[in-house]
Amino acid sequence: MIKGARKAGRSWEPEEDKQLREMVEAGKSVTLMALRHRRTEEAIRQRLHLLDIHLRDNRKTRPA
Repeated sequence: MIKGARKAGRSWEPEEDKQLREMVEAGKSVTLMALRHRRTEEAIRQRLHLLDIHLRDNRKTRPA
């Protein structure tokens, strides 16, 4: 193991992954997701990346 590298925090549950997908689809912010899941914004971003969920692809466009 790399010095200083360790598994941080608590494990992710399948239900949390489902909720993240739903929140992204609903256009919720990373900040809100972090607050709801009691995790850091960086943890949310990393999990979204691992799950191959892209925030930009799911944003709703606003009418001009």
